[in-house]
Amino acid sequence: MKLTSILEGGIQATFPKKINKYIEIVGSTNPRLNAMALDSRLTIAATLRKHYTKVGITIVNNMDDLQALVAKKPDLVVLGMKLVLLDPAKSYDDSPKVWLSTYLEENSIAYTGSDTIALALEFNKHEAKQKTIDAGLRSSAFFISTIIKPTFKHKLQFPLFVKPTNRGDSKGIDEQSVVYTNAELKAKITINTQ
Repeated sequence: MKLTSILEGGIQATFPKKINKYIEIVGSTNPRLNAMALDSRLTIAATLRKHYTKVGITIVNNMDDLQALVAKKPDLVVLGMKLVLLDPAKSYDDSPKVWLSTYLEENSIAYTGSDTIALALEFNKHEAKQKTIDAGLRSSAFFISTIIKPTFKHKLQFPLFVKPTNRGDSKGIDEQSVVYTNAELKAKITINTQ
């Protein structure tokens, strides 16, 4: 649907009517939780504002912030993060967590991105690979080296792509992630364990 307006001087202009929906873009100031850069949030907001009646950006750093987001009752949440820590006094690994996708589903709010099960697989690459194989899909050969007992023996051909098994959003991936020798492999695994 388009609206036609008469501008000053009798000039006619046609503008598309904005869709009457409320969208919130969500991120965090905690770098460990945030998955969307501020520039990206601003660019997405500017683009959406051209087409939707209400677009906001909400920072969610804790459960109170998440509850405030839900109280706004947006039609859609663009997720720039995955979870909230319930106990900020504890470390990321030790704190209980609330997945935004689950919380939004429980409150009947649509969101972009993956559900909690898919997001959890992002933090367990071995299980994700196994589910892919179990589903009958082809997957490249791989091996896992643990922090406690690193292994550099393998039957794979170089080059190899090395990434942490327990991180998402490309964290731990850099220029040294493609390795061509055992020495580079050892150096990269050592970097990822620190």
